Amino acid sequence: MKKYKQFVIGVIVGAMLFSIAPVSAVIEEFILYRADYKLVINGVEFNDPEVPLMNYKGYTVGSVRKIFEAAGIPIIWNTELGQAEVTLSGNNEQTIDLEKWIPPIRFAKEGVKITLNDPIILEKNDIMIKILKSDLPKINETKIIQVNNEPVTIQNYNGITYFLREDLEALGLLP
Repeated sequence: MKKYKQFVIGVIVGAMLFSIAPVSAVIEEFILYRADYKLVINGVEFNDPEVPLMNYKGYTVGSVRKIFEAAGIPIIWNTELGQAEVTLSGNNEQTIDLEKWIPPIRFAKEGVKITLNDPIILEKNDIMIKILKSDLPKINETKIIQVNNEPVTIQNYNGITYFLREDLEALGLLP
């Protein structure tokens, strides 16, 4: 009878120990450090105060969406498959002239404050323009809208909105 009790207690203790192992295997910890270097995309320093660049074992970690968008690469969430999707053109060449067109990510470098609500607000010194999101062009479309009685050409290239530099210069937002 004593051996039987020891056997039962051993089985119970063993079962408890084996049930703890899978729970602890699910929990993983990663130690990341704030990156002490810059990420420059198309000549512009990437900076995301919400999700700063981090370093994990020599690998840079950051917001994939914001990094891809800063590079002019569209990223789309596929709800059906539950995955982010990136599609590059066959030759992987940039087909938008970044000297002529300026994405919002570059406004900070030009001293322009941008608020991405509805309406979108662009401000510099005493100049402020408002653009309704409904006025923005659809994907791969170009649209001219009136802002402060001046035409502003906006292009949506693969899901990224670009503004014609000369129009923003005419409004006084860019030098």
